[in-house]
Amino acid sequence: MGDAVGTMSAGQLVRVEGMLNEAGVLQVSRVRSMGLVPTSQTGGTVEVEGFVTEMTTPTRFRLGLTEVDASAAMMPPALAVGDRIEVYGSWNSGTLMATRVSLESEDELQLTEVTGTVSTFTSVADFVVRDQRCDASHAVFSHGLSTDLKLGALVHVKGTRSGSMLLLTSVEFED
Repeated sequence: MGDAVGTMSAGQLVRVEGMLNEAGVLQVSRVRSMGLVPTSQTGGTVEVEGFVTEMTTPTRFRLGLTEVDASAAMMPPALAVGDRIEVYGSWNSGTLMATRVSLESEDELQLTEVTGTVSTFTSVADFVVRDQRCDASHAVFSHGLSTDLKLGALVHVKGTRSGSMLLLTSVEFED
């Protein structure tokens, strides 16, 4: 991972994976570059998520290093630098021509996802996946039932943190 960090530049879009520790600090285990957009790129429908890094006009801004033209897009009334957004659109000469821009809600920003094997199991309300304590007592289960949740089960869980516990909204059993 150290090499990947050394090759990053300011404003570059990246996907980071890791474990949030008790102090709320992300212990990074993987960094993947989302790449820079070549200026000659045209076509293709895309969805890009990230932070607004610069506002040129109310409908033209940068998402990381990516230029976005939202003049023809459905979008929130006022964007600002630092807002986390999702942009849907297509490429035109390296500019993302947005058809829709949506502001990420506070709930979406707090959402945590973990995929792994249940390594400790006390109950549906207290088990561990990848060193993260989880409570699935109010979760929706897919590809299995709450009774399938046990030591060794491979799951993909989503939820929000409450102290050291991840309060799950969904549990999906993996094959």
